Amino acid sequence: MSMIGMKSRGRKESIVKSTRTNWEAHWIAAASLTTLCLALAAAGCKQRPVAQTGHSSPVNSVAFSPDGKILASGSDDRTIKLWDAATGAALRTLRHSEYVESVTFSLDGKTLASAGILNTVKLWDVSTGAELRTLVGTSQ
Repeated sequence: MSMIGMKSRGRKESIVKSTRTNWEAHWIAAASLTTLCLALAAAGCKQRPVAQTGHSSPVNSVAFSPDGKILASGSDDRTIKLWDAATGAALRTLRHSEYVESVTFSLDGKTLASAGILNTVKLWDVSTGAELRTLVGTSQ
């Protein structure tokens, strides 16, 4: 196992698709095709898989909230999962209309944006999980 807990024997699950850091709390989040892990950024510290069964398809993107307390993950299973970054506990699941390619928090951490593979961006209220707005892009 590498520091971020990904299998490294040349199999597909070892492909790391997204990483994010929360330097204040010394955490690194990494998403592969089958695993989402949190790892302490200090050398020699153990990793903590937080979502090996959280998504049913590959995880494409991860993001920490600005305060570092919440980790968001977006997946091909058309969901965004919110996790407690300190414990790894699942907080909430948000349902997107298509594969989720990217997730990011607003600067105040109150809103999460998720980008789908077919030009759809959804804005979410982090505290309630309510969908606030859907933006649809053009194909050009």
